[in-house]
Amino acid sequence: MIGILMLVIVITSIMIIYQAFHLSTTDRIQYLGMLSSVGATPKQKKRSVYFEGLILSIIAIPLGIMISYIGLTITFQFVNEIDIIKQTGIIIYPQISIVYLMIVMILSFITVMIALYIPARKISKISVMDALRKSDEIKVKKSKLKVNILMRKYGSISGQMALKNYKRQGKRSKVIVLSLVISMCLFITVFSFSQMFVGKIKEESHLRNYDVIAYASLNDIQDLNKTLKTKGVDDYYIVAYNYVSVDMNTDYLQYENPDSNIGLYALDDLHFRQLCQDNDIQPSDNQALIYDRSITIVTDDAQEIKYDKPYLKMDKDFIKKIEYEIYDGNNNTYKSLELFDSIELIHTKDKYYLTNQHTISVIVSLDYIQRNQIENGGIDYYIQTDQHSEICETLESMGINTLDVTANTQMTIQITQIAQFFVYGFVTIIVLLTLLNILNMMSASIEKRKKSLQ
Repeated sequence: MIGILMLVIVITSIMIIYQAFHLSTTDRIQYLGMLSSVGATPKQKKRSVYFEGLILSIIAIPLGIMISYIGLTITFQFVNEIDIIKQTGIIIYPQISIVYLMIVMILSFITVMIALYIPARKISKISVMDALRKSDEIKVKKSKLKVNILMRKYGSISGQMALKNYKRQGKRSKVIVLSLVISMCLFITVFSFSQMFVGKIKEESHLRNYDVIAYASLNDIQDLNKTLKTKGVDDYYIVAYNYVSVDMNTDYLQYENPDSNIGLYALDDLHFRQLCQDNDIQPSDNQALIYDRSITIVTDDAQEIKYDKPYLKMDKDFIKKIEYEIYDGNNNTYKSLELFDSIELIHTKDKYYLTNQHTISVIVSLDYIQRNQIENGGIDYYIQTDQHSEICETLESMGINTLDVTANTQMTIQITQIAQFFVYGFVTIIVLLTLLNILNMMSASIEKRKKSLQ
């Protein structure tokens, strides 16, 4: 991560420094021609650019280190207020390391020198005649400045002027466009990398989009729904999970000999309909959904085979029989369940965590479970709320077992927040660098056409 971020910083810095010196070279072309007229050699002119970069580095690098130190001090003051840091009794503060300080200074100086290579080379080649002729100015034929009929008819005066200026500047406009493209690419790259990095932290930390889990039965649904509607609950969804035995049509699958036991997930009716709508499916009774996700099959010799696309097709004929195992205390019996009127493959993100990597997961509405009286598995309430402790106390008083997920993962959540704090801080720096580059380019463009604007 550090290597990628440093590479982005170096690329952005080189681009901005190069553009600044390139524009400076263009503005001073007559002055540089005068130096040539009094005997300045190409080597001397090139050295003058590098010397200017050295002077600016002596000023800018210590100033940048000082501002960075102040910025880190302010940042760590906020980080030290996070509970997980307070509980450890640790105070985080910036400390200057001579080794890293030298690395930063050397890397910054090398970055400046790399950025100055092309402008210095250009300056060394400027002759007296080039300066007098102002050969850097781009001459465009009048015919090439004409705008098309549509632009003249429907475009504004300011739009036509902008288009003509773009054509008038020739290669310079292309450099500006390229610079803007690179700036946007850098921003998108860093922002996407940051999003991926934070998402990976959450994934590896097993953070979920709920704060409390309540373990209940089908008989508790009415009372629980009434209680949660009167408390500080943002949202909740209900999931029931059971294993059922099915007779599958193997012609629908990429692999042979599938396990006849599958996971049957029931989602409350409101969120089940929402899941259908998210996948452009019309909700109906006796409907089943299956995520089009990879399945990893474990063979008899303990080998794992992954099928990225396990389903060849999908419709109601995929499952020909469904049986639910009932244990009555003495022996096991099987109860036949209603067949599905339709089975649909869905492709959206599994935000309710209703899939299993090693078996087929079928999703139905809670109404299907209630109609078929599948009660052994129980139901789970996944609750989103800021008042997780109070909700747990209320449900425990009703005899409902709960798990305060947020309290148990508080440390992980706060570590994630610290990571987000630093990552998005870096994104902010890249945004500022990008804006600086855009401002530099547009200012130079406006400076070149002052006469036409007056």
